[in-house]
Amino acid sequence: MTNETGKKIGIVVGTKDSTPLECWVGIEEVACVQLDDVVQILASNPETGEQIAYYGLVDRVEKTLEGINFHSDSIRVSEGMLPYSLSYLAHVTITRIEPEIYTPPHPGLSVYRASGEAFDDALFFSQMKHRLPAGLLQNGQPAWFNFDFIDGTKGGHVSISGISGVATKTSYTLFLLHGIFNAPSLPESKQRNAHAIIFNVKEEDLLYLDQPNNGLQEKHIAMYKKLGLPAMPFQDVSFYAPCESEKGEMVPATVKQEGVKVYGWSLYRIAKEGLLRFLFNEDDNPSSNLSFVLDRVCERLLELSETADKQVLTTSDGYHQTLKSLQDLHNHLQMILEESEDDECPDPQLANRGKRYWFGSNAGGTIKAFLRRLDYSVQHVKAFVRPDMREAQKVDWQARQLTVIDINQLHAKAQMFVVGSVLKQIFEYKATHRDKQPVFIVLDELNRYAPRSGWSPIKEMLLDIAERGRSMGLILLGAQQTASEVEKRIVSNAAIRVNGRLDGAEASAKEYDYLRGTFKQRAMILRPGSMIIQQPELSSPLMVNVPWPAWATRAAEVDDRASLSKLEQELAQDLDL
Repeated sequence: MTNETGKKIGIVVGTKDSTPLECWVGIEEVACVQLDDVVQILASNPETGEQIAYYGLVDRVEKTLEGINFHSDSIRVSEGMLPYSLSYLAHVTITRIEPEIYTPPHPGLSVYRASGEAFDDALFFSQMKHRLPAGLLQNGQPAWFNFDFIDGTKGGHVSISGISGVATKTSYTLFLLHGIFNAPSLPESKQRNAHAIIFNVKEEDLLYLDQPNNGLQEKHIAMYKKLGLPAMPFQDVSFYAPCESEKGEMVPATVKQEGVKVYGWSLYRIAKEGLLRFLFNEDDNPSSNLSFVLDRVCERLLELSETADKQVLTTSDGYHQTLKSLQDLHNHLQMILEESEDDECPDPQLANRGKRYWFGSNAGGTIKAFLRRLDYSVQHVKAFVRPDMREAQKVDWQARQLTVIDINQLHAKAQMFVVGSVLKQIFEYKATHRDKQPVFIVLDELNRYAPRSGWSPIKEMLLDIAERGRSMGLILLGAQQTASEVEKRIVSNAAIRVNGRLDGAEASAKEYDYLRGTFKQRAMILRPGSMIIQQPELSSPLMVNVPWPAWATRAAEVDDRASLSKLEQELAQDLDL
């Protein structure tokens, strides 16, 4: 703990209450104090003479004219007709006391602007062993996250909220990932072994993260330099997209084709990995009859996958039917149900045996409801659930540091299936291999995948990740417009909370009670690029500014000069050959 002080800005006033947790400061006329300024007050213990250092954040500033009685007197003061005295006060919320002796600072004590080591002490930055850049404060100094509360060492998960298109939630998430991969303040071993998976839900915005941003200016580069980060795009990225059609050549369904791989699943993989349930994202109770049918069918598919020849399923229900696609599965189950209910069925014994094999003793109405939902889902996933999908089309999230999976053109049912299947793949790998290296899962529109009401398989998996994922190295970076509509247990498990611009009604929800003082009001007028952050060690939120992305976030931002340089290099290599 440092004893050094910065510039004096005023004194603790005696006309307002001073407590161990807050005080008012009379600001000198020559000083300029604004919200979020960090201050230091030095006192001494009257019994022992031991020095006590108070650190705090300015969260309210006000000016009034003393010596006048009426509002109209302000006009006369401005005209020089009345004498006056200016009252310039700042309210300070105490964030730290060293040592922890909770006695109020005495009126008349000098108040200093914290700087250097005192500044880091005030915001607990000095005791962070592993620091991750969080942005720049109002005074231009770097703000830091304690990375131990992100990667699972002490805590895990980040919750980011804000109005769509204004709060820059995705931009801030990418900024955090850029810091995780490049910050010199983090251990190289953690950076080298870290992976991130991000699901692209907005056009093709994230398919250009490996390209420089043509809007990057010198002032933005200077901001990156202050944070100790390189102003460059992501270096180790793989891109995945679904197939353009259900038949023919496997071409990604994106405008950008270069460097984009196709992802998909075969019926065999769905059966073997138990993925069929991700096609059923209804708000049904997991103990409903429909869920019993789903569980029964999943069990039968798993049995068939264990005896499959060359990844082709052949039924063991007496029909010996070959199943190559989800449509084949639906048609076969529909046929069994219809024959079991047909009085003129040529072999009713076979049909009834097949019905019991697939559906158990469930009623016909429940089975029909299951088949209707299955048929509806099949129509939306058939482009990337094809018989010719093999291991090469599996998302290899370990091949690169950052993996971008495009789902923006998919129907909501298909998006749920892709997200759920990929998360299950990662979760099972972690559980099987006991690999605790951090994997950061970036999921936007979290209120859609894990709503506060209702149940779905993907919500159950996200809950599992939120509650015990950090012990496995699975870290959720969840973004949503409204945290009040996300499952409470997921939001409450996030050690770090961030918000951009908030709607007035949303800001009043209990999920934002951490926004103390004027922060709720400020959250409703934040500009893009400004965020409010909250972390466990600091009792007060902080407002930070984030530099302009150094990577392209859409096709229009790609720096053509960089693309031309890359093309020239390829041509030069061809000439050498």
